[in-house]
Amino acid sequence: MSRITTDIKYSLLQFFRNRQSVLVTFLFPVVFLVMAWYLFGSRADYVMGNSALYADFLLPGIVGIAIMVSAVDHTVGFVSRLRAAGIFRKLAMTPIRRIEWNVSRVLTGTVVVLLSVAVSLAVAWLAFGVTPGLNLIVALLVLAGGVMFIGMGMVIAYIIKGDEAANAAFTVTLPLIFLSGSIFPVGRLPWFLQAVAAISPLTYLNDGLRSAMVTGNMSSAVADLAVVSALALIFFSIGVIALRWREG
Repeated sequence: MSRITTDIKYSLLQFFRNRQSVLVTFLFPVVFLVMAWYLFGSRADYVMGNSALYADFLLPGIVGIAIMVSAVDHTVGFVSRLRAAGIFRKLAMTPIRRIEWNVSRVLTGTVVVLLSVAVSLAVAWLAFGVTPGLNLIVALLVLAGGVMFIGMGMVIAYIIKGDEAANAAFTVTLPLIFLSGSIFPVGRLPWFLQAVAAISPLTYLNDGLRSAMVTGNMSSAVADLAVVSALALIFFSIGVIALRWREG
């Protein structure tokens, strides 16, 4: 446990020292929130298909973006920086085990995710007067979604080396933002893109958050939580298997 605690402290210190990671984590979702609001906020009927407030639809999607971007970027960026500094390979000579290292990645990434979500919710409330409907299911979705995308970041960072890892992360996450119901409903997409949305992890996170925060459909939210939790376990397990110290 002491090894995990030490690694978490080191990881968080490195995160806050890296300006690029801090900017991406905290500003990227806020930029999407502001852009989407001003581009589509006045056209709620068109975007939503009814008179529902666009802000109510948008906020859960922005939370989903905050979770995905902060989790993937932090995880991929941290591993890439350790590789570039030659530290990653040296971890093989330390007592820390692969499972401990990955648990540390999850715990550290969860702290970053929670901070990113808090910033997005604060901006939505202060700038647009949107009050989030927070409850236990929302909290569980945020945690499970964080683990899911931290696991995805682990898989990307462990399999793809060098600058290609960051490029791969961007290539994966950016399309998911537009194909997973974050900014506008999936039903507005062409049928072939709706098929892609159906297999996007972010779709289930967004749907669950929207059900729990906006519509109050808790049975649907719990079903999405189950899917997100299962994907979190799968990605984490693949990450543990894919980790190879000496290939750093």
